[in-house]
Amino acid sequence: MKNGLRKGCESLADREKNEGSRTTRQRQAILEAFTDDQVHLSAEEVFLLVRASQPAISLGTVYRNLDLLTRQGALQQFVMADGTRKYERASEHHHHLVCIGCGQAENIPECPLDQRIRGYTRESRFQVVRHSFEVYGYCVGCQGQVTTTGSGGKKH
Repeated sequence: MKNGLRKGCESLADREKNEGSRTTRQRQAILEAFTDDQVHLSAEEVFLLVRASQPAISLGTVYRNLDLLTRQGALQQFVMADGTRKYERASEHHHHLVCIGCGQAENIPECPLDQRIRGYTRESRFQVVRHSFEVYGYCVGCQGQVTTTGSGGKKH
């Protein structure tokens, strides 16, 4: 296990202890499915990975634990172009480039909205809790296979 992941698991255990809940083997296995900051997984993908070490786990248990881990701040979620929710380990604030052809997501290391939002929200006296920003398009691998239509769809 990588040091960052081990540290994330330990802080999760501390949070759960403070909240009166406990870290289960299944929850630990779900968190360990996210091996590094670049892994973006759907609930179904997490289920398939975790089922190898936890054969009795159900998809419902995976969904409930992903929700809990997201609320506790150990994971973050974002929505793909098709509406699928993807999860990743909580890390530095970032956004995503999302391929609508193959579903691949890539982290954008900077926030292109930070300065603009800060100025506007200061003027309007709006308190931001969080924001998300995904850019949808086609990765290099999908660009050659796709002809875009006026509706943003694809034709093969």
